Amino acid sequence: MAQPTITMRRGEELRIRQGHPWVFDNEITRVEGNPLPGGEVRVVDSGGNLLGYGFYNPISKIRARIFSKTASRADGHFFSERFREALEYRRRYFKGESESLRMVFGEADAVPGLIVDRFVDAEKGGSWLSVQFLSLGVDQRKSEIIASLSEVFQPEGIVERSDAPVRALEGLDPVSGIVAGSVPESIIIEENGAKYRVDLVGGQKTGWFLDQRANRAAVARYARGRSVLDVFCNQGGFGILCG
Repeated sequence: MAQPTITMRRGEELRIRQGHPWVFDNEITRVEGNPLPGGEVRVVDSGGNLLGYGFYNPISKIRARIFSKTASRADGHFFSERFREALEYRRRYFKGESESLRMVFGEADAVPGLIVDRFVDAEKGGSWLSVQFLSLGVDQRKSEIIASLSEVFQPEGIVERSDAPVRALEGLDPVSGIVAGSVPESIIIEENGAKYRVDLVGGQKTGWFLDQRANRAAVARYARGRSVLDVFCNQGGFGILCG
């Protein structure tokens, strides 16, 4: 059976060819094959040339989120390969298994709508994953993704924190809870030489803003020797490093 296909308007495909992974609803001229919500679709230009494969959402302004230029299906093997690539990339620049890091950053790691943060307990050892499913495509493949995450990262447990308001734009309700293994309520992590207590179950978003790690280190360098007022500080990630 032919895979459902969406055709982009002439001239709109340049952004996709340059690597942008979103196809908006007003950029499409034709939808063929009755794609299922969350299902895989071929994305082609006005001449029928393949641009990539994406997850389809008929109610989102982001009508398709491209997950590959070549792989037409996103199954367990696909996700395992993506996660291995993400892990190996981070091993080049960080200490490997001893650091708390954002391991999967959605579109940047070619898994659109998926956030995976790894937290390592700096005092007792062990690691846990905190996961957000922010798009329909990955939400529908939750079981395959959790299995692949367990295989590649081998955490003690995985907690889902899919309670971000952006899920509503994808037609999804907020969801949170432990989805694999066991997860402590809080742990102590170490980042840039400082230690922080992180609430994995009830903290904001995934429990800690790991995507701000480099920014916290940069602000600490600029603030050295100065008086710093840390407003809206949440867990004090910036202010503690400036001390």
